[in-house]
Amino acid sequence: MGGAAGGADPAAGYEPHFAELLRRDRDLGDLARLAHANATRALRETEFRSRAARLRGAP
Repeated sequence: MGGAAGGADPAAGYEPHFAELLRRDRDLGDLARLAHANATRALRETEFRSRAARLRGAP
């Protein structure tokens, strides 16, 4: 997945994206659920990568 190693900040468009959704009168509850789902996905991905590195014996 993208990330800092690829040179781009994956969160760079996050705030403007939510600002645009708010401008378009999206439901705050829907946006909260979207933000929660994204944060949960990022944590799962980080945990997966950490476990994979430990199994490979990487530092």
